Amino acid sequence: MLFGALSTAAVAFAFRDNPLTSSSLGAMVAVCVWLSAIDLAVHRLPNIIVVPLGGSVFISLVIGGVVGGDIRQAMMSIGVGLLLSAVFFLGHSIGVIGMGDVKYAFPLFATVAWFGVLSFQVMIMTMTISATGTMIVSSIRNRSALVRIAYGPHMTLGLIAALLAIAL
Repeated sequence: MLFGALSTAAVAFAFRDNPLTSSSLGAMVAVCVWLSAIDLAVHRLPNIIVVPLGGSVFISLVIGGVVGGDIRQAMMSIGVGLLLSAVFFLGHSIGVIGMGDVKYAFPLFATVAWFGVLSFQVMIMTMTISATGTMIVSSIRNRSALVRIAYGPHMTLGLIAALLAIAL
């Protein structure tokens, strides 16, 4: 939980010039860290948390686009979130990723897409390196090439890295 508090504070502080963005992203990171703890414990991302998170991100992006005068950016962000959810669904259909991760992909990727290509690249790179490292360590520990990991925490770590990279 210390990681959750520190990452929430770091993201909120990084966006301190805009109090609305700071509080929104800080709250999102707190929820995502909470979801990661649940995923690590039970290998599930509960719909009761993930679905409202996705809805709040969707609404925030639409409002941000309308108020900020850039509805194209909002639609692009929503489109990226949906596209990556579809890619994750393909992974789910062949059994390599859970359905919770498919639903969790939308709010994370849509949020990161709002900030541009660099944040998107940082997220993909961070979550891929993190998950690959975990799979290697788990494979060595279990002496098996077939290991199941909770992918949500790696997605959350990618989100945090992307937000901090773009803000700093």
